[in-house]
Amino acid sequence: MLAAKLYSPQDVGLSIDRGFLNEAFHFSLGNYLAGLFMAAPNTILPIMVLNVLGAEQAAYYNTSVCDSSAPVHDPECDQHVTIR
Repeated sequence: MLAAKLYSPQDVGLSIDRGFLNEAFHFSLGNYLAGLFMAAPNTILPIMVLNVLGAEQAAYYNTSVCDSSAPVHDPECDQHVTIR
């Protein structure tokens, strides 16, 4: 029977740089939170329009927002179908 020898990371000279992991984690967390704050207005405002003005006005709002962002090409507008 063949037995494989299990090596630990210390046996092959590998180590974990905890300082780098700490810095990378904090950078990633900040980047994630910044993305949430950047996406919040585009996500919350249509819901507010729907709740305050109703479905028909929300449809007009979403259509106008997607039409006005056409030169920039907002990928979120690709999900909407507008019938004219």
